[in-house]
Amino acid sequence: MSGQGTAAKTPVTTNVDAQGQPLGRTITGFACIFPTIVNDPGALYFIGTSEPTVRMISNFRNPVGIPNVAAADQIISPAVLVGPQVPAFDPDDPSIIYLTAATNGGSVALFKVKYNGDWRVNNELRGTAPTISPPVTHELTWTNVTPSAQKRDLRTQILSKTTYNEAEFGALTGVNVSGFSGKYLILQKLMNGQESAAWIFAFNMQTGDFYKAWRTDNGSSHPLLKYAGVHNIEPIDGSPAFLLTSRGLTLYDGNRMQRETGPQNLSPGNDTYNQKQRTPQQ
Repeated sequence: MSGQGTAAKTPVTTNVDAQGQPLGRTITGFACIFPTIVNDPGALYFIGTSEPTVRMISNFRNPVGIPNVAAADQIISPAVLVGPQVPAFDPDDPSIIYLTAATNGGSVALFKVKYNGDWRVNNELRGTAPTISPPVTHELTWTNVTPSAQKRDLRTQILSKTTYNEAEFGALTGVNVSGFSGKYLILQKLMNGQESAAWIFAFNMQTGDFYKAWRTDNGSSHPLLKYAGVHNIEPIDGSPAFLLTSRGLTLYDGNRMQRETGPQNLSPGNDTYNQKQRTPQQ
């Protein structure tokens, strides 16, 4: 959820205070992501619920070289602060966060980020001024779960498991992230910008495996997904589902193709639609 905070659904506990000293009691709280702080990076916080406490755990600095990962599958070098603008907590383990980031190979990859600590304040950041290039810290372990070196990158999986044609719909290096829903990463690839036909893809974020694809142009994915342009894809938080909104279909020349009846009236054998020429939308 870009520009908004998100929290794990499962609580976590800590037995230390903010400085890491033993408390002799347990504090229950939740891991939270606030994606907009200094210089717009993302940050991981512990928010206490059994006791009032707020602790900054990590600012998600670029790992600067993930061990045993090919150069092409590393996060693109200029991105020092990744800033998980569309993050998701693992539904089973709140110490694991999934996010997407551009890689040196030119494509988007899915990363698993594991917090390895006791929910104390990140002391490695103490005494440092806010900066776009903060010091390297060691509380997070990063894993690229869709590495191209193993033919598991998003593009290779999509091309091998669907009828997607890059000559028709464009190169998959330009795929856009819609967000996360349940345990799935939702991606979209528009043919020609907003309101045009699109492909929608779902990947299991825990395994990095391709799950399913839908196309909105010819009804082959679902009889209602025919001649449908995509205005927006909104994953539903916590539930394996997403909302697709459509305002008709924009053709390549900018004019709109629009049905007289809504998509709920379409049937598998009914290809009837009404074309109304409109002025291009600004």
